[in-house]
Amino acid sequence: MSTVTLNGNAYPDTIFANFGYMTPGLFGDIYVAWQKMWVDGKADVAGSVTTGQQWATLTSGIVAATDYSSKAYAIGGTGVTNAAGASKEWAQLTGAYVTGTSQSAKEWAIGVYQRGSAGYGSAKDWATLLAATVDGTSYSSAEYAIGTTYTGGSSKSWATITGAMVNGAEYSAKEYAQGTTVASARLSPGRQSLAPWSTGLNILPKNTHRERPSPPARLSPGRQSLAPWSTGLNILPKNTHRERPSPPARLSPGRSLPGLT
Repeated sequence: MSTVTLNGNAYPDTIFANFGYMTPGLFGDIYVAWQKMWVDGKADVAGSVTTGQQWATLTSGIVAATDYSSKAYAIGGTGVTNAAGASKEWAQLTGAYVTGTSQSAKEWAIGVYQRGSAGYGSAKDWATLLAATVDGTSYSSAEYAIGTTYTGGSSKSWATITGAMVNGAEYSAKEYAQGTTVASARLSPGRQSLAPWSTGLNILPKNTHRERPSPPARLSPGRQSLAPWSTGLNILPKNTHRERPSPPARLSPGRSLPGLT
């Protein structure tokens, strides 16, 4: 014999035997049992409906001492919020953790809850935050590109800043190209040109004074050309003075030039 449990009450399966042949007069006690079974069954059905509703919508606690409802896991509720976390919380909660030290998708995307803390920083902060670190150590793409807070110098600073060093040690490309601060800093005492350019090349940066060239070598007495050009060619550098040739010998009275007599 087995039993059937309805609303917490157990009924022997023999109560169903020969049901079609029973009559109320002879088996009234059987009908009393059936009536009780019907009441218990109805309670069970009602309980099942209530339990089903709880599995769908209860947000104030656990259902049937087992777990939480679909609604609680969807939008939050007692025992889910700040514990496992609801789908809605994992999607859009900002300004707080969903559970433990974990943040929502929205917080990771655009939030500021843990700005400046190691291991955190939203995607938006990593892209655009200026004048502060994202995670306490590193800066955003925007700061490295155009900012002025990073002491190592932004790309913009390395390209365009003039009149000062970018990182306390070096100047920008623009300063090296056309600025005046580097030029002033690199002039040696008593010189009028920049040391890096005084290597024989006649090219100087803009606004840099040219050294006065040394005067040409003087001709020694009795010579008619400069030593470097005394190779048979009568070519002298521009603005070089040529020595006046000695005057022809004068004839004494009564003398004639040899070969003409």
